[in-house]
Amino acid sequence: MLERIKNIIRYGIGGRIKRFCFRAYELFFPKYYIDKDLIKKIAEEFSLRDLTNKIIADHKAIPYHKTDNTLYFDNILSYNNSNKYMPDNSFFLYPPNVAVIDFLLKNSKKDDIYVDYGCGLCNLQIYLRRMGFENTFGYDNFDQIKKQTIEKFLSGYGISNVLLTKKGALKIKNRIASCICFFWNRIDKDLIKKEINNPNLQYLLLEYKYAPRYVKGFKIAGIYDNLLIVFKRK
Repeated sequence: MLERIKNIIRYGIGGRIKRFCFRAYELFFPKYYIDKDLIKKIAEEFSLRDLTNKIIADHKAIPYHKTDNTLYFDNILSYNNSNKYMPDNSFFLYPPNVAVIDFLLKNSKKDDIYVDYGCGLCNLQIYLRRMGFENTFGYDNFDQIKKQTIEKFLSGYGISNVLLTKKGALKIKNRIASCICFFWNRIDKDLIKKEINNPNLQYLLLEYKYAPRYVKGFKIAGIYDNLLIVFKRK
């Protein structure tokens, strides 16, 4: 009974206090917002609604491996609660990834190298490639989904050089990196070390609920509320 009380204090009350402190701390940083007019313009310019319909259809037809996390991949729209953030969403994407698109459109050039850690089926990369971001890549450790499943899915989009191996991720000199739907501090330590010491890396985009509030060598430049924390190299 005593141990249970200790756990309640440690993870219940302590957790609420920590969240309150984080919220107070974040009041001092700029707020970023998804520009829905910009997203709508880009969606029309690159026929992204048509692309979304294809991605949804391909999701329904893809042959998953028995170890793939189909609970997530088969229910991505309801799982990620997209309509809460963008009722007229042009994308088949987890909302923090829409914030990534907004950030890239406003803060990067089309030839900038961008790497997404934990890319899954590479939906984000498919959209970005369609929009002209030809140097966008993804890395995954294949815990949630097999490499073969991702490659099979990508084959229908004429994309063959999106998925990086660990060796490739360690070698590439990207200007921007992101980590969505996973804790940044829990990805491969070699990759974290590489990015911290990567002189080319200027921005690190981390999903709000999985992001640390401190990254060595970086400062918080702004926050997409409940979606994304943008770190910029000091």
